[in-house]
Amino acid sequence: MSLTPERLKRLVVYRERLEHLQERKLGDAQRAHAAREQTLAETGQRREALFAAGAPGSGLVAPEDLALGRAYVERLDREATATRAALVHSNNAVVFERNQLLVRRRDRKSLETLLEQRVKEERIRERRADLATLDGMALRDWVPDRER
Repeated sequence: MSLTPERLKRLVVYRERLEHLQERKLGDAQRAHAAREQTLAETGQRREALFAAGAPGSGLVAPEDLALGRAYVERLDREATATRAALVHSNNAVVFERNQLLVRRRDRKSLETLLEQRVKEERIRERRADLATLDGMALRDWVPDRER
């Protein structure tokens, strides 16, 4: 099956659709990454707020309150560690989707270039055929006049 200009046009349209889908995937990955960054920032803010509140100025501290505070800090640290790991994963996903988008764009642009070349070649062929037809008509008109 040859790549006619019409078929190339359909391929270019198809590649454009793939590129738009890839742009959408990249946007989704970037939004997920931003949400994870926001979650990590919020976890850090909650941890800082806990330490900013501090311990009571005077008096006894109940062991339950102390254990509860430690458990909350440990939970925040685990959340932050998990969110950092998720951030690394989502960053890798963003990089992957961006690379895929670049591949799709290169693919589409190469097809567009090929299409332009084919259209140009088609025009040159048509022009040559028209000139050959005109030459044939001129030759037919000229030969009888010459013999007279």
